Amino acid sequence: MATAYKFNLLERKKSAFVTVAVDFLNQYIRYILIITELVVLGVFFVKILLDQRIVDLKEGIDQKNQIIIAALPLIQNNNKMAKKITEIDTLLLAQKSTYTLFTTVLDNVPSSVLLSSFSLKDNTVEVSGTTYNAIDIKKYEKRLKKILGENSVAIKLITIDEGKYTFNVKIQT
Repeated sequence: MATAYKFNLLERKKSAFVTVAVDFLNQYIRYILIITELVVLGVFFVKILLDQRIVDLKEGIDQKNQIIIAALPLIQNNNKMAKKITEIDTLLLAQKSTYTLFTTVLDNVPSSVLLSSFSLKDNTVEVSGTTYNAIDIKKYEKRLKKILGENSVAIKLITIDEGKYTFNVKIQT
């Protein structure tokens, strides 16, 4: 039996570059489009997330600014109160030192001495009194000098009238 062979002696046509490109695009264009769509969707999703984060940060800044605006009067009032408290502390300290001086001067008065005046002017205390014993005046002066210092206490005047001693003591603070 004889076998039949087919021979094609015609040359094949060489396809042009354009036709090859069109054939390639026809076969793979759907994959390229899907990948492109996925990339575009990813970019839009990231852009939406970033925009939302920017909006959230701006809202947070606005909230903090509102808190600062609302708290500003409180802070100013607090500063005023702190100044007043400092002034009050200064006044209390001055009054405490004055009170301490008064109690020191009055607690050390001998029992036989009768005080007739007590005054405070410009950091100077003046005490006037009477007694029937001159030694009590000296005791009073020594007690005050021991507590307040040697240079801060001075007897300015002593007068004798019918056995009664009248004195004036000046105390520098």
